[in-house]
Amino acid sequence: SPQWSTLPNSPSSGVRFDDVDFTDLNTGYIINGAAGQLFKTTNAGNNWDTLFKINGSSLRSLGFFDANTGIIGTINDDTSKLMFRTTNAGLNWNYVNNFEGKRPLGICGISIVTNNMGYACGRYSSPARVVRTTNAGESWSIVFSDTSLATNLIDCYFWSPDSGIVVGGYGTAWTTTYSVILLTVNGGQTWQRVYKSSRINEYCWKISFVSRSTGYVSIERSSFILKTTNTGLNWTDMFAVSG
Repeated sequence: SPQWSTLPNSPSSGVRFDDVDFTDLNTGYIINGAAGQLFKTTNAGNNWDTLFKINGSSLRSLGFFDANTGIIGTINDDTSKLMFRTTNAGLNWNYVNNFEGKRPLGICGISIVTNNMGYACGRYSSPARVVRTTNAGESWSIVFSDTSLATNLIDCYFWSPDSGIVVGGYGTAWTTTYSVILLTVNGGQTWQRVYKSSRINEYCWKISFVSRSTGYVSIERSSFILKTTNTGLNWTDMFAVSG
């Protein structure tokens, strides 16, 4: 049966690694959020190089449009350092400050759809915002800020340029929050809340789709996960942990 083993030359962290993205079978990137570090491998994870370390930056999310162009989202208090962008496979990074409208205060989730289009969302402790790029991360426009549907957003996943979900919570952060999932089928022009939990003090956290129609969402502070089989329109609670 499949097993996991520690890579002997992999970077280590006293806290956690927040995100990972591979641009091909051999080339991948991983971020150590709290330490502000980015690592890169070109041999499928057998060796890793430290590309940069930025003191005071809490790196949270990561995504690449192609082999050279990628972005990193942060949850910095300094919103001028909300996002970094590279166009040379991670060798150099520049701040992205071209945001139209009410920018997020943090980028917790990134979903790359095409070589030019992507979505990003945040933040985990409010306000809830979704932004979109159509030029590979050079500039961004807001496509969601409706606090009557969600107050906190953690992750996003789009299976086409127009259709996708964002997940997070509704309520007061960390105290009276309910898990929520929002769906759009027109590129963020309109949204509907397709799931709201009956349990209090939890967030929808991370998203994984195994096909266009079937996907899962994890829930923080809960023994449940959510499953859809009709492309995000309906969701079923599944008890994931016993004992």
